[in-house]
Amino acid sequence: MLGIILKKILKIIREMPKICYNKYIFNRRKILMKKFKIKTRPPENIRMAISGELDDRFISENMKKKIKEAYEIFAHDLNGKLTVCTPCCVSEENVEKLIKTPVKELSKELMQEYLNAVNYDETGLEIKHFLPKIIEFIVKHAEIRLDTSLILDKCHFEREIWNGTELDFMYRFSKEFMMEILKTNPKTARMENFSVYMTMFNLGGLKTEHLFDIEMWKKASEDINALWHFEEMMYSYTKDYTYYSYAFSSNPEFNEQMNLWMNSREIARLFIPVIEKYYFENPDMDYNEQWRLDQLYYILEKNLKK
Repeated sequence: MLGIILKKILKIIREMPKICYNKYIFNRRKILMKKFKIKTRPPENIRMAISGELDDRFISENMKKKIKEAYEIFAHDLNGKLTVCTPCCVSEENVEKLIKTPVKELSKELMQEYLNAVNYDETGLEIKHFLPKIIEFIVKHAEIRLDTSLILDKCHFEREIWNGTELDFMYRFSKEFMMEILKTNPKTARMENFSVYMTMFNLGGLKTEHLFDIEMWKKASEDINALWHFEEMMYSYTKDYTYYSYAFSSNPEFNEQMNLWMNSREIARLFIPVIEKYYFENPDMDYNEQWRLDQLYYILEKNLKK
């Protein structure tokens, strides 16, 4: 018995330096954080909350109005039923939550589980019940699908179940949301490239001609961030700066529309002066930035001569 007690005492003595050191480090860290006012919270200019959603402070008043309007326009009573694959895709417990929880209070996780599930709703009306929350999550850049481009693929806006008021809202929202995206610096905000959102609207069944409108892009190009979005698309989402190449973009007509648009003279005329102005104002840009802009400039010059 005495031997066991002695062993325990010796173990404590051996661990004392480690315990004391850890305590010293902990106390020292507290002193330094207090002295230099080090904060563990993210800085105020971080555009994403810890949960991966855009903080309400960074949502524009225009987008807040659009979210409010969505809740007013889209409505569908589930009548206590949800025709979704269960329990393989959605647990019975979560099916009940999806039915009974007010739409505004649905969590990101519930919406993600529902949207990723196999759906047996032949009417196509169920999605109307959830669409306002989906739009809210789109604005907040929340991850609610395997890929952002797939978020609206259960909507099928090409079907006749959508009335004029609902479609009018979606066309207005898609254009104004795109303008919001193009005003945001993609280098400092965690969000998808604008082309992914365009693909998202197309896969949802919306016609996307209005998103290629040159007048919209003239207005957008007044902000330098539109150039960064366009450059990123050409660099990361095309093949040889010529063909739109995105894994989930399965509509060949849309892909061809993207190809014609990005290679058009109109787009070349739009962005060449923007790049030249940036060159003039930033003679000391870093090598990688200049190399990528040089590549884009070369391609746009070729497109201008077509």
